[in-house]
Amino acid sequence: TGDQKFTENADFEKHHKLALKIAEQGAVLLKNEDRILPLRTDDIVLIGYMAEHMRYQGNGSSHVNPTRQINLTDVMPGTEYVSCCDREGNVTEEALREAAEAAARHSVAIVVAGLPDAYESEALDREHMRLSEGHNRMIERAAKANPNTVVILLGGGPMELPWEKDVKGILYMGLPGQAAGEAAYDLLTGKAVPSGKLTETW
Repeated sequence: TGDQKFTENADFEKHHKLALKIAEQGAVLLKNEDRILPLRTDDIVLIGYMAEHMRYQGNGSSHVNPTRQINLTDVMPGTEYVSCCDREGNVTEEALREAAEAAARHSVAIVVAGLPDAYESEALDREHMRLSEGHNRMIERAAKANPNTVVILLGGGPMELPWEKDVKGILYMGLPGQAAGEAAYDLLTGKAVPSGKLTETW
């Protein structure tokens, strides 16, 4: 009502810590060949637009106004980063070559990919289960250049993974909220355990 008054301030720090805990506990480790995770090196490259602009929420009425938004690049500032693709997952041959060269320079390549906003929303049925062709090509090129490639997947539902046999690790984080970057870092480094379960068959 119009005369409603709030006498307490919201504890945004407490809320953020809860968001971090939820993101960590909701993550699902889909593949961990040769125990690539947790990482045992800091000689890492981050690849993919979504490493810098993590898709942390759904589209449409599920939009929220985060008190802060933390991406993986924010918590790994000294790590080489190559965006490779744009917001929709489009790539160029030059960008793919740059990503492959960066992957080859490091011990481990972390590729952040998933479903762009346009792929899933309310009042919209997905027409297929595929990632964007650019994301698939980005992952394939990184994995070809570096056998120690780990993929972080962002999105609200199942996805086809044609490159599954080519990468060492796959970490599904869903839509992990405003603490996405912190949670991803904690999960990659073993500070947190990915204990989530899938709600659907992949």
